[in-house]
Amino acid sequence: MIFIIGQTIFFNETTYLDSGKVMFYKLDNSLRGFGLHANQIDVEYLYDGNNFEKLKHKEKLRVIFDTFAIRNDQDYFFSFPFCKWNPVKLLSKSDFAYVFDTIMNSTKYYVFKKENKQKSKSDSTLIVTYIKLYFVSAADSKLDKMEEITIRGSDTLQLATHHFKNIFYERRPFYFEDLDSLKHLNYRNVSEENEFEEFKYIPIKVGAKLQKARYTDINGVSTAIFGNSGQMSLIMFSFIGCAACEQALKDFENENYNFKEGINVYYSSFQNVNAVLKSYINKKKLPFVSFGKESNMIEEFSCYFSPTFVLINSEGFVLNVLEGYDNEVKRVLFELLLQKQTKDR
Repeated sequence: MIFIIGQTIFFNETTYLDSGKVMFYKLDNSLRGFGLHANQIDVEYLYDGNNFEKLKHKEKLRVIFDTFAIRNDQDYFFSFPFCKWNPVKLLSKSDFAYVFDTIMNSTKYYVFKKENKQKSKSDSTLIVTYIKLYFVSAADSKLDKMEEITIRGSDTLQLATHHFKNIFYERRPFYFEDLDSLKHLNYRNVSEENEFEEFKYIPIKVGAKLQKARYTDINGVSTAIFGNSGQMSLIMFSFIGCAACEQALKDFENENYNFKEGINVYYSSFQNVNAVLKSYINKKKLPFVSFGKESNMIEEFSCYFSPTFVLINSEGFVLNVLEGYDNEVKRVLFELLLQKQTKDR
């Protein structure tokens, strides 16, 4: 079976695109009864029925996966996008909550819907709804696309669409020897657990004295984050797509950013470049001076957990560090930012 998979993921004002060609082959002498070759832009996956590897061409790296794990885990491959979202992984009709038909772009579809709900981890008063929709063409019974929707309360956090095209089946055998050239690439071999170098970091601590006061913001302006007498600063370390960060920003918006005098709020992303972050900030209409990846602010703070809120005084000493965003963090932040309003509630 051969098909092209395209993915469009809309997550909190940001769109991600990906695509690839996937080939499944029936193999009698194999651990799972099939082999596969998945080819994306810079990454290829090759499974010959027994050995599974990933080729990262930009890094000239070959990642070797654990054959023992494949043998002992029936669902091993379903953690990979080319298996998790593919046109043969359909459930029986009884597994779906709803089945209905619709017409889109003059094409009739049967739509199969699954849905489940759970309490939000960042706000226990809200319910998160997870919806999966499978669109099957009425004309040829082929799965055309899948949609995954995540809704918290009344806000849509994520919409992921997986398109399938050029689906066809062949009965000719496939010989993995045809891909021998991939096996002879002069790439560095690593095991799965060593694919990514171990990342260690020590976030800044209360009492630390910052060594640097000025950073270049997303508009190219050199900005001092401390140094004004009597002024404190609160820096929110975040990145686009962080669900807990989005909830914090929404709570700030609900207060109309009516922060008390004597404190400046900054937004800093260690992951998003200036151009992307600038567009995001404009869409959100955030009133904060913001710093992108290019500022290298993360080097001194090491706040990779998002969100993290760091409070500093006018002399550059760290007064408080709050990791995550739950009801307790929200209470502390609001007492700091909206002291009078919070006490009146």
